Amino acid sequence: MNQYIDQIANQKNRLSPDLNLKQQDVELEYQTKIIAGKLAWLAAAEIAKRKGYPLAATLIQYSVINKNYYRSGNSDFATAIRNSDAYANYIDDFVNKVNTNDIRFTRSDNSDLFFALHRAKFSVELNNKTFGNYRGIDVALYDLYDFKPSHYDSIFIGAVTNWAWLSQQTFLLHEIDVNIKFEDYVLL
Repeated sequence: MNQYIDQIANQKNRLSPDLNLKQQDVELEYQTKIIAGKLAWLAAAEIAKRKGYPLAATLIQYSVINKNYYRSGNSDFATAIRNSDAYANYIDDFVNKVNTNDIRFTRSDNSDLFFALHRAKFSVELNNKTFGNYRGIDVALYDLYDFKPSHYDSIFIGAVTNWAWLSQQTFLLHEIDVNIKFEDYVLL
């Protein structure tokens, strides 16, 4: 037994006689794995974009590089939000003075928004612009783009979301702030 332990110890010493070099090798191996994991997520984002989820893909890309997402004015997000039932319902509540600041995009309404934002904080304020009988509004949306482990109706969605949560814990993905601002008009 001692001979076997000595043999393993000698092999280890021959492979890495310099302890600092060994530490550098470990660090390099770790960084290589991080880069490979990030590249896998960027590839997944590209696949999502090609499958019809460009908004969700964009936020995955920003999450990989740990950069907050901000858009103002007309953007792909603003267009998708304006065309969603969730937004129409929110604006109806605003016009009818129903106090709410949450908006929840559903998969059946717009699956890309659902995967990108899902639950977001919304604020709408009247501005001084008018267009006939319509009044201008400033719309601001905030969301914390992150992942939570959970059980989903779809095994695939659950697996991807839970993989994303694990990737968030190992810093392949990062929580990012999402801020989207745009103007619109409502009939009061």
